[in-house]
Amino acid sequence: MSGHSTVFVVDDDPGALESLQWMLEQADLHVKAFQSGREFLDAYLPEQTGCLVLDVRIPEIDGLTLQEILRDRKIRLPIIFMTAYGDVTTCARAFRGGAIDFLEKPVNDKVLLDHITRLIAQEEQHRGNSGSNGFGDCLSQLTPTETEVLEELILGKSIKEIAWARKVSVQTIWRHQVNIFKKIGVESQIELVRVATHWQLQHGQNRQL
Repeated sequence: MSGHSTVFVVDDDPGALESLQWMLEQADLHVKAFQSGREFLDAYLPEQTGCLVLDVRIPEIDGLTLQEILRDRKIRLPIIFMTAYGDVTTCARAFRGGAIDFLEKPVNDKVLLDHITRLIAQEEQHRGNSGSNGFGDCLSQLTPTETEVLEELILGKSIKEIAWARKVSVQTIWRHQVNIFKKIGVESQIELVRVATHWQLQHGQNRQL
């Protein structure tokens, strides 16, 4: 792996941070670890390349705020979020901010390592596109009702909320969701948000589904 790329890891859990650093270094990756967003910002130099593995809940500056600071500073460092308290709203906000992925703890080491090595191997401007290239084609396979349900799911609404608003049964919306997941090629609502948001970013922030 290139010595010019660094995996920056920010997690306020010392044990988890040490374990993650060890795992990445065993894969011959150059790693710099920090227990807070402030520590990272004080040490990071804009010319440094690589990726940032970032916990959502960290002291002083939380992960999403740190993401906004980096974006305001025009720093295009790819971010993989990790959290033990994931929800669709937080996930959607992270992806709209340009995050590459959003993983729920405990994260499988192999899965995380695969994500990181793929990022390091690709140009930053073209990272995180896996799974979203054919999203536009998949949309054409949806029925009008499925498209409407898809838009609600991407907004973070639950099946119950969508059913109530549409005055239909929960099972009806559940069946629509199953069909949507199958046609898009995802297995969860969070994954759906990731793929849809990357597609929207590639085609313009205000591009409608």
